[in-house]
Amino acid sequence: MKKNILKRSLSLLAGAVLAAVLAVSAPAAGVHAAQAGLDQVSVSASSTVKVSPDMAQVVFAVESEGADPATAQAQNTQAVNAVLAVLTNLGVPAKSITTSDYYIYPKYDHTTGTYAGYQVQTTLTIKDISVTDLGSILTSCVQAGINEVRDVSYYCSTYDAAYEQALTKAMETAKGKASAIAKASGRSLGKVRSVTENDQNTSSRYESVSLKAAAADASLDTANSMNVMSGEIIIEADVTAVYSLK
Repeated sequence: MKKNILKRSLSLLAGAVLAAVLAVSAPAAGVHAAQAGLDQVSVSASSTVKVSPDMAQVVFAVESEGADPATAQAQNTQAVNAVLAVLTNLGVPAKSITTSDYYIYPKYDHTTGTYAGYQVQTTLTIKDISVTDLGSILTSCVQAGINEVRDVSYYCSTYDAAYEQALTKAMETAKGKASAIAKASGRSLGKVRSVTENDQNTSSRYESVSLKAAAADASLDTANSMNVMSGEIIIEADVTAVYSLK
């Protein structure tokens, strides 16, 4: 009986000693995770590049009226053909011209509720226009028959190259921030572990403005082309970089 009690006591003691040894010798997972976190720094940075757009796209329309559909359509076709002839004479290729919308609908006098003829509207989209030619194209087309300018979109043909410049500047900013953090923590900056290009804001590829009023003014001055101010496009790049700390 005493031998059995002694064996159980020795067994319990051995188990306790073994557990203690394992507790001391086994590395704590939380400590390693914390240490790993101290060996790197993650920073986000963004940068912008301003460029002057060199290309444009314009959307305008010809609207005509007539007592009946055939008359309204004939008048509209004549005006559209005159506009197309002007565009051809100005060197705009056919592949850059699209008939984007066409409508024919009855016109009513909302005051009396009576029939008042028909309206026909053809919408043309002209793309790949050099900004330097835009003013003369708008003025000439208004003179030829365009009576509604809906919008003009400016864009830069070298957008991708400018975006790469913004990315380079963003990485330089990220490295500067990481270096400052490393110095403040008494460490030095190591190699880049990873870089993530964050979502790109592609809306800056096109800057749309309304030029209805400007086109109306241009129609009053047949001697000069309207003055088009394209401004600047702001291209932004955003990155997140992870650096090692030494």
